[in-house]
Amino acid sequence: MLFAILYLRNFSKLYKERRVFMADAQATEVLSILEQAKERAKKIIEMSRDLVAERELLRRVVSEYSAKRVELVKQELEARGLTWCTSCSNVTSGLDIEFLLVEGSEVYSHGYGNSYYGFRPFSKLYQACIACRKCAADKHGQMGAYDYHAEGQSSFLAFRVEKREDGYYACKFGNWVKLEEKQCELNGLSSELVEKLVEEWGLPPRMEVKTSAWSSEENLIIH
Repeated sequence: MLFAILYLRNFSKLYKERRVFMADAQATEVLSILEQAKERAKKIIEMSRDLVAERELLRRVVSEYSAKRVELVKQELEARGLTWCTSCSNVTSGLDIEFLLVEGSEVYSHGYGNSYYGFRPFSKLYQACIACRKCAADKHGQMGAYDYHAEGQSSFLAFRVEKREDGYYACKFGNWVKLEEKQCELNGLSSELVEKLVEEWGLPPRMEVKTSAWSSEENLIIH
């Protein structure tokens, strides 16, 4: 009987120690999994940061590629003795281009639903082809109908321009007048003309970064 009691006591003690051991082992395993989760979360954050940086780098590379591609088209035009009209965007011989300043006032709409209109001045420099210069010469001095509401009228004037070492000069009514810097901005090559010439001359293709409509995934598209 005494032996049985001692046996039960020892068994109970061993059982408790085993339970403690098992609990410690399980706790250790749970803590290990916790640390794994923390480590993986840390790696995901690092990868996310790297992904954001790589996306930004890709966009910069594509932007630089696009800019240099336009410059390549300009160099190819120059090598072929060609240029483009900044008025109609047609390619023409560099010998047929002259600078032209057009000024005047134009009708414009404004306000709610564009229900109001008035007149505003304009001044724009072009490197114009023969056809556009002829069109401008035909319109030179044209005046619009008097408008009683806006108390103004539209007008169109065209002036020959020379490019000199210190800037652009327009011949206005017999006097050469230096143009302000803000008047001397010429339109660049249109994207449509760039793609047309690229296709004709077999130059490097266009590429762009597109974001998926269903996710934040970004893809490089080469046309």
